[in-house]
Amino acid sequence: MLGGLSVWADGVPVLDSAGKVNKPWQVFCFLVLNRGNPTGAGRLISALWPDENLGDPANVLKNTIYVLRREFESVKGPKESPILFESGGYLCNPAIRFEVDTDYFEQQAKAALAAPPETKLALLTEAVDLYKGELLPQLENEVWVMPLALYYKQLYSDGVKQLCDGLYEEGRFNELLEAATLANHIDHLEESTYIYMLRALYELGMYRAIIPAYNKIVRIFSEELGAPPGPEIRAIYAAAAEQVDTIEQDIMIIRDDLREVAGPEGPARGPLYCTYDVFKYLYQMVARSSERAGGSVVIVLLTLQAGGGATPSAKQLSVAMNHVKTMLLGGLLRKSDVVARYAKSQYIIMLSVEKSENVEQVVQRVFRKCSPLLEPLGIEPVFATAALDPAG
Repeated sequence: MLGGLSVWADGVPVLDSAGKVNKPWQVFCFLVLNRGNPTGAGRLISALWPDENLGDPANVLKNTIYVLRREFESVKGPKESPILFESGGYLCNPAIRFEVDTDYFEQQAKAALAAPPETKLALLTEAVDLYKGELLPQLENEVWVMPLALYYKQLYSDGVKQLCDGLYEEGRFNELLEAATLANHIDHLEESTYIYMLRALYELGMYRAIIPAYNKIVRIFSEELGAPPGPEIRAIYAAAAEQVDTIEQDIMIIRDDLREVAGPEGPARGPLYCTYDVFKYLYQMVARSSERAGGSVVIVLLTLQAGGGATPSAKQLSVAMNHVKTMLLGGLLRKSDVVARYAKSQYIIMLSVEKSENVEQVVQRVFRKCSPLLEPLGIEPVFATAALDPAG
C-alpha cells in the first residue's frame, strides 16, 4: 500500500494497478490496516461513505463486500474468503496469513531508529528502501487514510534524516547522494534532503552538478511553496559557483532553462510552456503580429482556489497545479497558444483568436476537462479574461 495498491493471493496478482482504487478495494485496505478486532458496519460506512446519502447503507456495504470476495474468487476460485463477518463486524480472516508492506516498514523503521550505532545505518538503509511512497496515494484525501499516511511518512522522514546524517558524518558521500536523491523523488518539498544531496555533491567535487540542481530547487520552492530555499542551500550553491567559471555557469543555466521549457522529450506537441518573463516578451511579438493580421490577443488568468475562496494547502495546490498543467499541455490548447506559471496558484494563458466568442469556448473546454480532476481535492478553477493590445 506504500506508493500504490497491489494485491496478491498465493503469489497470483489479484490487483496490480496504479489506477483508481474502487470501494471494494477501499474496504479491503481499511480492514487490512485495522486487523484484529471486527469492524462494525456503522464504522465502515461512516469512514468510506462519509458525505454520501445512501438509501440503504447496510445493503450497499454488503454488496461491496460481495464484489470484493468475487475479486479473489475470480483469481483463486471459491476458496476460503479473506474477509469474514463475525461478532457483529467484518474482519480479515485470521486463518489466512497477511503480508503487508506497511507492517514490514513500520517494524524495520522502529528497529532501526532504536538500534545501536554499530548497526543503525545498515538497518536504516533497509527501512528506507521499504518505503516506496505515501500510503495509498490514490486515496490521499480520504479522512481515514490521512492520519495513517502521515504516521508512515513521519517514520520515513525520521529514518531518512538519521540515515543521511550518519552517512555524512562517516564521509560516505556516494551513498549519501543516492539516499538523498531518492528521498527527493519521494518527497520533493523536503528541504533537509536537498541540503544533504548538495552537501554530497560538494564533498564529491561535483560542483558543476550543483548549478542546475540548485536552479531546479529554486523553481520548485518558488512555484509550489512561494518562497526561496533556505540559507544553507544558497551557501552551498555560492561555494560551488566559485569553483565554476562564470561563463560556463551561464551556459549551464541557459541549457537547463531550455530543457525545462522543452521538456524531456523535446518541444511539446501542445502549447508553448515558458516562464512569465519569457511570456511577456512573447506577448509583444504575438500581439504585434495579430494586429497586422487583423486578429486579437486575449489573456486568460486561470486561478485555483478552495471552496469559498480560501487558499488550498501547499500539498493540495501542488497536485492540482500539476493536474492542470498536464491537461493544458496535453491537447486542450493549440500549438500557437502560450502558457506560463504566474503565481503559485495561477497559470496565465495567451490565446490568439479571430472572434471573441472563441475565447469562451476555450475557457469552457478547459473548465470541463479540469474540474473532475480538481473536485476531489476541494479545488475549483476560476477564470478571468482580458483582450490586450501591444501598447496596453
